[in-house]
Amino acid sequence: MRLPKIFNSLLTICLFSSTFSLEARLNPASEVTYGLSGGRLGDNLLSVAHAAWLSHSLGIPLTYTPFPYSDQLKLSTLLKKPSCVKCSALNQLEDYTKLWNQCLSSETQEPLLISLPYFPEISLESSPSPMAQINWDDAAFIKTLRGLIAPLQTFEEPKLPADRVSVALHIRTGVGGIDEKKFRQHWPLKGPPLSFYTDALKILWEMQNRPLYVFIFTDDPDPVALQETLAKSFGGCDIVFACRKNDNRADKNVLEDFFAMGKFSCLIRPDSNYSVVASKIFPYQVVIAPLHAQTEDEIFIDKLLVQVSSKESASKPLRTVVVKDSKHHHHHKSDKEKEKERRRKEKEKEKERKRKDKEKKHKRKHH
Repeated sequence: MRLPKIFNSLLTICLFSSTFSLEARLNPASEVTYGLSGGRLGDNLLSVAHAAWLSHSLGIPLTYTPFPYSDQLKLSTLLKKPSCVKCSALNQLEDYTKLWNQCLSSETQEPLLISLPYFPEISLESSPSPMAQINWDDAAFIKTLRGLIAPLQTFEEPKLPADRVSVALHIRTGVGGIDEKKFRQHWPLKGPPLSFYTDALKILWEMQNRPLYVFIFTDDPDPVALQETLAKSFGGCDIVFACRKNDNRADKNVLEDFFAMGKFSCLIRPDSNYSVVASKIFPYQVVIAPLHAQTEDEIFIDKLLVQVSSKESASKPLRTVVVKDSKHHHHHKSDKEKEKERRRKEKEKEKERKRKDKEKKHKRKHH
């Protein structure tokens, strides 16, 4: 049953306010676990984070479910496997009321395993898991989460120049066989065009007003080509670009790159859970991400979210939205792009003319 939006919102508020009442009614031996979507590392880490928040809120243990690379993380040694027999799965909004009713019932005093499925970071109104919407500004929780999402072995740290602001730039192109061919068309915020990274770097360059060191983390098999394309847009700026030169693949250096990103001062990321989670648990000074895309003619990120950390550790970071003018973007195409567009239109006209000629010949032949 799909509930009206206004009722969803009211129910969400009620569930948030009753979280700690629910804690009092749960058997203290109850547990929380996370469901897996079958996705990549970022999806699985986000599932862990959501379940960890529910565990943190209810005061009951988080349990361990294995996933690819999890055996190389500290959560595999710090968390125990589920032991509760009775399970309460929170797959949709109505399941929260069922859980509440179970806890109100005097007949159900046995421990419960509360199972939380994967869901993306979305608005409270449309979330199927309202009690697991994380307060990412909760310093105590973030400290706990960092302890879980930490490597068992020590990876070699990136060599960052001390005289430059270090910037981790995560580009997900979908090239390399893991994502489908039309990845960017379906999820433009997960795989934004290079123009987004150019815009984000320009914002960061103006904010910092200092030399930058930008390292490109990507699933693309040709990071050097991406580096060269970006560097052309910053000819007069004191920016050093770098990337992995050889043997770069979507399924290689997955953990190494994730923890290497955490050593940089700033992060420019797509809406990919791999770097979304990194942006939440690592103490970046500045994070820039796509917020909204126009997809009519070509993909264009017209709203960017800029988050700047406060110098006071107890204060929440400053978040602001930068709006880009799409008209300005389209009117300032390069001569090469304009020529390419002109030739494309000419080919389309020629193709249409040949089609009409073929139809005319066909009609003459049958008359």
